[in-house]
Amino acid sequence: MNYKTEYITCRICGSDKSKFLGVRGNQEYEGAPKLLAGQEHIKTNVVKCRECGFIYTNPMILLPEQKHPALYEDPEAYLSSANENPLKMFNRSLAYIEKFTRHKGKILDIGAGKGEFMSAAKEKGWDVYGVEPSANFRSYAKEKFGLEIYGTDLDKIGLPDNYFDVITMNMVLEHIDEPHKLLSVVNKLLKKGGLLYIEVPNMESGLLKLINFYYRIKGRNWNCLLSPLHWPYHCYGYQSATLKRLCGMRNFRVKKTAVFGIGMRGFRSSCGENKLKQKARNALANLAAYLGQGDILITLAIKQ
Repeated sequence: MNYKTEYITCRICGSDKSKFLGVRGNQEYEGAPKLLAGQEHIKTNVVKCRECGFIYTNPMILLPEQKHPALYEDPEAYLSSANENPLKMFNRSLAYIEKFTRHKGKILDIGAGKGEFMSAAKEKGWDVYGVEPSANFRSYAKEKFGLEIYGTDLDKIGLPDNYFDVITMNMVLEHIDEPHKLLSVVNKLLKKGGLLYIEVPNMESGLLKLINFYYRIKGRNWNCLLSPLHWPYHCYGYQSATLKRLCGMRNFRVKKTAVFGIGMRGFRSSCGENKLKQKARNALANLAAYLGQGDILITLAIKQ
């Protein structure tokens, strides 16, 4: 085993008491391609904190920097959405945010990617700011949208406290190793009464529950709640209750929680999946969303 692992405790409450949910890896999912020559079998456990319900991978997988695929540095190859028009998806998110804001002020997008959300907000009259670690993504955003995006850590930008009206994290928090630290910095930068928008995969998704049930009846100890199949891994999984607890611990009051179907981000076909399975999966995902168990969890919180 060339990759390293590290045993961790719950990132929300600090407890080391957890329940084993199943195995997740680059071979532990339906339709997984066979490993190529020299390719390593990477796997870990999915566990659930017995104290607060937080879901995470344990042990944590630690990969050397050079193993990060070029996909996450290539703006042309990386898709923030499987929809043909990502701006349509981000405009939908922005419209949802604007239901809870009185005016269009300063908005900061953490994990801005290629700048698509920032571009949508700028078009709507927002004063936009962004933070993104990928230099290639920042260059893409500047060339395509004329956006200047910070590349430094959020706490090193140098902006004054109580500066932003809205701060957004679109599919970011599930990758963050220290969520308490991030939300503490966010709290300092956000104005009192300002809005925090968090979008993450929903660990209470009806489709994920069905997939795990399928694994159990097939006699497999797999679990699909987290996905250590590629970098950057989804190491942490949120439910509405754990997000509410995390926000409350950092002086945020949750104003609204909503669940949407994965359709808002589009569907990607799994490797080796035939068209009939694709249609069945999509239909089940849409049904789960209709029943309030969709794949995307959105939380809006107010700085107190």
